[in-house]
Amino acid sequence: MSSEHFNNQIIESQLACLYAINRLVDTIMHGDNQKKLFENITNLIKDTLGVDSVRIVFIDFKRPLANIIRNKLHKNLWIESHLDIPSDKWAKLFHGWFKVKSFLWYPLYKNMGGFYLLTLYQISQRRTWSNDDLVFLHIVAKCLEIAIHTSNLQNKYQQTEEALREKEASLRQITDNMPDIIFKISAEGIIQYVNPVVQDILGFSPREMIGKSLYRFISRDDSKLRISERVKLNSVTKESYRYQHANGHYLWLDSVIMPIINETGRGFKCIIIARDITDHLLIEEQLQFLSTNDSLTGIYNRSFMEKALKRTVAKAKRGNKSALLVIDVDNFKLVNDTFAHAFGDRVLVFLVSLLKNYMREEDLLARLSGDEFALLLEGSSLEEAKQIAEKIRGDIYDQEFYLDKEIAINLTVSIGAVLIDGKLSYQKVLSLAGIGLNTAKNTGRNKVVFVESDEGIIASYTEKNQIVSLIKNALRENRFILFFQPIIRIANGSVNHYESLIRLQDHNGELMLPHTFIPVAEQFGLMPQIDRWVFGAALQFLQANPHIKLFMNISGQSLGDKDLLLDITRGILESGMNPARIGFEITETAAVKDLVQAECWINQLKDVGCSFALDDFGSGFSSFSYLRFLPVDYLKIDGSFVRNLEKDHVLRSLVQAISSVANSLGKETIAEFVENESILKILANLGISYGQGYHLGKPVPYIA
Repeated sequence: MSSEHFNNQIIESQLACLYAINRLVDTIMHGDNQKKLFENITNLIKDTLGVDSVRIVFIDFKRPLANIIRNKLHKNLWIESHLDIPSDKWAKLFHGWFKVKSFLWYPLYKNMGGFYLLTLYQISQRRTWSNDDLVFLHIVAKCLEIAIHTSNLQNKYQQTEEALREKEASLRQITDNMPDIIFKISAEGIIQYVNPVVQDILGFSPREMIGKSLYRFISRDDSKLRISERVKLNSVTKESYRYQHANGHYLWLDSVIMPIINETGRGFKCIIIARDITDHLLIEEQLQFLSTNDSLTGIYNRSFMEKALKRTVAKAKRGNKSALLVIDVDNFKLVNDTFAHAFGDRVLVFLVSLLKNYMREEDLLARLSGDEFALLLEGSSLEEAKQIAEKIRGDIYDQEFYLDKEIAINLTVSIGAVLIDGKLSYQKVLSLAGIGLNTAKNTGRNKVVFVESDEGIIASYTEKNQIVSLIKNALRENRFILFFQPIIRIANGSVNHYESLIRLQDHNGELMLPHTFIPVAEQFGLMPQIDRWVFGAALQFLQANPHIKLFMNISGQSLGDKDLLLDITRGILESGMNPARIGFEITETAAVKDLVQAECWINQLKDVGCSFALDDFGSGFSSFSYLRFLPVDYLKIDGSFVRNLEKDHVLRSLVQAISSVANSLGKETIAEFVENESILKILANLGISYGQGYHLGKPVPYIA
């Protein structure tokens, strides 16, 4: 075989190898494994060139060998060495390491961490590398560089793609679990994505919303939302819209609109984060309502009334007079204590519905406190205000309020009224109306009291202040005196017991009757001290008069003084006397004001052995139902029912009814204001047990 023919065969063999390598390199473009590629290529080179070993290795720059190889490569494109070259000391050393006769290293792809080498080894014999071999290896090296570079790019792409998938999965997990709705919207307003929480908030599934226009789910009244405009702004905007729920109702959602910017710096779609603020807005509305209105009745509150009064006073200064009525339910506490607060609330709502019937369009009704209301009559004269106030009082008196089918109560109201003429501040107007209200209550209730100026009030306060000084001095100087009035058994005229009645001796030695100083003492909170004095004096009197049975009065204010109750109980027990000789009286009005405390006093003192009487019975509340809470021994019929028994048959019927109720409850009756023999006989015929009055015995400072 000629050398030319042999060379041609080598060239053909190398070309076939290159073709095969090129096809192998092409496979890496489609994702084949780099290690497998290198293995196939090195086998082709080994077979084509007939060498003992071919490898492709990666040399890390951190390894010492890397510097040696780099220095060699700096002088040539490849490293070639043979064992029979004695001048090449480095080659001899290397041959000693690997036991090879000849080798050839050709540099391939280099990156930041190191470089690849194509290494050929001849172990059995020395090999001379021809130019054709080197050209062939150069072409192979370039193919391998392309393959390695492509493989690295694919690895980086796969790593990037995997990282993106991980980020997308993390982002999807975050958005899927966020409590707010997240929309991805095109510039045309089409929903491209929405997270699952939308179904919890709006009732639509993501599948029902994706692909549809966002405008379909937003109230038409909020049509100001234009996605394309928000995208063009290239800035975050925040607005609130009403979104329609799947059930048809609307919810307020606070929406943050964030445009997505493309590579040109322009927005082409947007993200909307929407939070349900419906409950928040409802709470705000409720708070706003409660700042001016009463939560129970829905009418205005005291704060709003005061502001309105201020404006009304300003108008009155310009000649537009008005009037203010302050209305309070009489004995309302008894309703709460007897029937529970829920029934009391119903009574207040019922009262408001009645009061609205008397309002004109310009008038204003407000709840000032528990059972106290104010009616501002704009542009009303004094006479008009009086007529309206009396109409309200009378109509409520005639009404019956049914708590249920079986229980009906009769209400009365006390009204304080004042004309607004611009001379007084709004605070003073309220104060005067309140004084009128208190006057109406203190003088019998179910009344209207007009207060026209504060001059009389100032004079009254001065007089009251003088009486307060007298009371305090009397307590310090022991200038109170007890008088005693007998309670007579009507059947035989015998004395059953005595009632102790207090008098105050002034600095001139004159006696002041209770009606002069007791109301003042109640107003200034001095009654517990007076009751304490009375108990001490009565106890001394009983010890000095062992044949006497004595009742003493307890004021309504004292019912709240637990220390006084404890001192009275201790005083009775430590005195050693028979508790049956001691009795107490409390007015019906005081008892119904604080039914719980009254029951506490009665039960505790009856447990000790004392008796109890309910004074002025019939003058207060019109229902007997509270008597089941008060285990008193006596009902003292108010004198207003007794003094005119001779002339008024209706009064006789009322007294007869009281007697019947008392008998059915196992209680005895005492009639006050027995002024003559005729009244005494009528009482006897009506079955009344006891009588008290001037006809039977006047109050005296001692008992013979």
